[in-house]
Amino acid sequence: MKWSLRHYLLAFSMVPGLGSKRIAALLHAFGSFSRAWDASEEEIRQIPGFGDKLAAQIIAHRPSIDPFGEEDALKQAGIKFVTLADSDYPKMIRQIQNPPPVLFYKGILPNKAGIAIVGTRKPTSSGRQQAYFFAKKLAEAGLPVISGLARGIDIEAHKGALSVTNGRTVAVLGSPLEQIYPWEHTKVAEKIVENQGCLITEFSPRDKIVPGNFPQRNRLISALGWGVLVVEAGLRSGAINTVNWALDQGKEVWAIPGDIFSSVRRGNHFLIKQGAMLVDEVEDIFNSLPAYAGIQSGRNSRSDVNSLRARIKTLLEQGSDPDEIAMITGASISEIHKEITLLQLEEI
Repeated sequence: MKWSLRHYLLAFSMVPGLGSKRIAALLHAFGSFSRAWDASEEEIRQIPGFGDKLAAQIIAHRPSIDPFGEEDALKQAGIKFVTLADSDYPKMIRQIQNPPPVLFYKGILPNKAGIAIVGTRKPTSSGRQQAYFFAKKLAEAGLPVISGLARGIDIEAHKGALSVTNGRTVAVLGSPLEQIYPWEHTKVAEKIVENQGCLITEFSPRDKIVPGNFPQRNRLISALGWGVLVVEAGLRSGAINTVNWALDQGKEVWAIPGDIFSSVRRGNHFLIKQGAMLVDEVEDIFNSLPAYAGIQSGRNSRSDVNSLRARIKTLLEQGSDPDEIAMITGASISEIHKEITLLQLEEI
């Protein structure tokens, strides 16, 4: 049976040691996923960042990988997946650097930016109340609440959103969907799906839960929001890691002030000193959103268009098809076809 582009992406995601950066490197090196999949060990070894061990690992696992069988297994487990080749891949995640080639999810994929709420796993009672309160108010205003289903601030944010009729919340997991972590939040996870929210992860059922998963997933938490609200955070924490991702992605950062003697507010006060917006009521967030919402309104400059056309020409010469070019460049498939037509006219 012939593989589609999404089957190649699923297949590559099944190879141990291949993350989004390396999968993108394979596509850039060979021009198409079909050529990358059939590449020899020597050809793969020559790609920067791969080396002997990874090249041998890819070759060793390749014969046993069956994306159609994996697709059936996911369906039986009630798990859906979306790839960069699919039009319904969340556009907010597609726009980040090295987006995951495959996302696994339950519920309804987020198609609207929300507000990420993050903080310590060991909050004060005040922090818990604030996370719940802000999430509830944001959900009442129709904004999805994004968090990581972790203990402390995260779970209170999810609960606050769920307390609202039709409140939407998205939990970005650092674990596979079949291994909800922490396990005691399983019922909340189920309720998120029941309320037409979403559980989403880049980790397949084959992956193990390791500490490095959680800082990695934080870039998706920030990607899904207009910005990140820090409720309580220490100076060195996962919340600060999420803020760093948000700043790299050009997102807004809000921080709630608190007790100057509390270790779980030191991160907040540091962020405020560095320019994060101090918020003590939800209207502060609403008031900062209109200007932020216009970031996608600008038209491409002529230099941007010419640069895109040059990239498309190069990729066509390498053997990439329009779907693969759209995935590499982030441009829409209609824009890719338009530029290909213009390139063809230039050659007449």
